[in-house]
Parts: sequence; structure tokens; C-alpha cells
Amino acid sequence: MNVREAVFSFFVDKHNVKKEPSEQVEFIIFSDWLKQTIPDLGSNFNILKWNIEGAELYLVEDIIKNNLVNVFDIYCGSKSDLPKIKSMAKHDNRYEKLLKGNNIDKFWFAGSSAEYRIKSINNMKRSIRGV
Repeated sequence: MNVREAVFSFFVDKHNVKKEPSEQVEFIIFSDWLKQTIPDLGSNFNILKWNIEGAELYLVEDIIKNNLVNVFDIYCGSKSDLPKIKSMAKHDNRYEKLLKGNNIDKFWFAGSSAEYRIKSINNMKRSIRGV
């Protein structure tokens, strides 16, 4: 099978995922990886960008649970993929409330068009400068 023909996901019920073939992979929780890899995380300027095909709820819950919200200066992410996953669609409002309730202002940043990249970068600059 050509890899380009298959779409793989953490979620087997994501609308565009082929169930076969499948493969088990090892993983590490993001907060654990951060603590092991970057011991002086709080003293750096940190940008967290994600596009993780529906696992964004788990990421946000993890950084909140482990008191990591304030170590990131900029958050970049795409639109939520939770509605594309039958088992996760009902959690989309909770995800948005977690972002808002923890003052996580997510900037959209992707390589799809120069216009959006420039707009996103300018919004980030204003956020950093408090303008």
C-alpha cells in the first residue's frame, strides 16, 4: 500500500481514517516529555503549535493539569478536529471552554497561504507586545 493513500489517526472513528492496516505505537505524555527534555522551560520564550487531528483536547487537558499553561507565550493551532471524530464530537464545547477558561488564545498558523501567515504573525506580535 502506498502510504499516501492511507490516513492514520489516534482515533479509529475519525471520518477519513482507514482502519486497515493498523499499527501500535509507543507514546509519551506531552508534559512528561517537556519536563524530561527542557528542564528550564519556564525561563524560555515558548511557542506551542499543534495540529494533532483530534487529540487537542487531551493536549490542553494535560498542560492545564500539569500547570504548564503559563510557560507558553504563544499558542498556535488549527481549527478543532473533534467534530470529525464520532466519539469525540460531543467534547468540542468543553475543549473551547477549557481554552477560554485558561486564557489560552490560540492563533491560527499554517502554511496554506501567505496572507494568513502574515495576519497570524502580526496578531502574535501584538499579543506579545500587549498592544
